Amino acid sequence: MTVTPDGMTLIYSDSPLGAIGLVDITDPKAPKPLGNIAMDGEPTTTVVAGKTAFVGVNTSKSFTEPSGVLRSVSLEDRSILANCDLGGQPDSVAISPDGSRLAVAIENERDEEVNDGALPQMPAGFVEILPLKDGVVDCAAKQHVDLTGLAEIAPRIPSPNMSPSTPPTSWW
Repeated sequence: MTVTPDGMTLIYSDSPLGAIGLVDITDPKAPKPLGNIAMDGEPTTTVVAGKTAFVGVNTSKSFTEPSGVLRSVSLEDRSILANCDLGGQPDSVAISPDGSRLAVAIENERDEEVNDGALPQMPAGFVEILPLKDGVVDCAAKQHVDLTGLAEIAPRIPSPNMSPSTPPTSWW
């Protein structure tokens, strides 16, 4: 869940519906639904910069072949402005303090039915960093960050996730 910079609209992920939902909270005592925007997949996370929502969407057909996209959504007309292939299942998206970059944690969930969910399970997770220019994401300039070998537990198969408000400052 996130809120627009003006604090008047709440945006939340509705995975079962495959959409993001919007709520007018101009009067917090009387919130008003503003409808949904279809994401053609399972939305997992959202951040907002200006009048654009950046939504991580899991489009995977299976645990062994993960896929996902970052959808840029206009909050003015509810159109999809861009789709960036992420190459895996997005867990969370964060925006840099100066608004110049997005970081997307690609978790690539493990299958809890395989070996009782025990590690390791491929494929490994990673992070994608995407530049923003004037609020527009540059999909072609994304940077892939390999996290292999950094964790004590399952160092060969990282599964990153992060709080959208507290990404590591070294990413920026």
